[in-house]
Amino acid sequence: MNKIKEKINPKIIIGIILIIVLIILFLIIKNHNNKIAMGNNGLYIHDNLEIVKDEEYKGVKFTNISMTTEDGYTTFICDVTNISDKDIEKESYSIKLKDKGNNEVVTLIAYIPEGLKKGETKMVNAQVQGEYKEVVSKEITD
Repeated sequence: MNKIKEKINPKIIIGIILIIVLIILFLIIKNHNNKIAMGNNGLYIHDNLEIVKDEEYKGVKFTNISMTTEDGYTTFICDVTNISDKDIEKESYSIKLKDKGNNEVVTLIAYIPEGLKKGETKMVNAQVQGEYKEVVSKEITD
């Protein structure tokens, strides 16, 4: 019996316990991050950089971008600013949402009533029915 005790090194036992604790901590942190992404009531916040990054398109800058999915709807909200040297009469832009394979999943229409005067900023909101959680990027077009 003493031979068995002598063969088990205390450093090995401490190492095994440490590995188990690290695995448990990793699983707890991963679960916590998933809860943050899903929110309390099934809210899914799209935080992929290719969705939320600022973007310029033909004299218009899209900033403060957020996209959420909840209760069967996907909502895209952002500020649009006319950074050109003239007024823009265009009243809508297409926001193509794409999956990991760069395939278009759905297109949202961002309406800008009355266009944008030079330097003007407006908030736009585009919503579509469907839970497009697989979306990882966007492309802004006419």
